[in-house]
Amino acid sequence: MVKSTLYTQDLIDKYVRKGHWTPELVADICDQNALKYPADGALVDSRLRLTWSKLKRQSDRIALSLLNFGLNKV
Repeated sequence: MVKSTLYTQDLIDKYVRKGHWTPELVADICDQNALKYPADGALVDSRLRLTWSKLKRQSDRIALSLLNFGLNKV
C-alpha cells in the first residue's frame, strides 16, 4: 500500500527557513564531499568503511543501474 508524504510544501518551507533542512540533495552533498575530501571517511560501521570517493562511485553505480532498469525521475 502506498502512502502519501506527510510533508506539505508549507512544512518543507518552514523547515528550510528555520535552517533544519537545506534545498541541497544528499547526492549533491556527497558529490561535493567526494571532491573536497575524497579519502576521508563518509560511512563507517563495524564491518565497512567507505570514503567519500567510494561512496560516490557506489551511489553513481546504483543510480545508473536503476536507470537501466527503467526507473526514471517522475
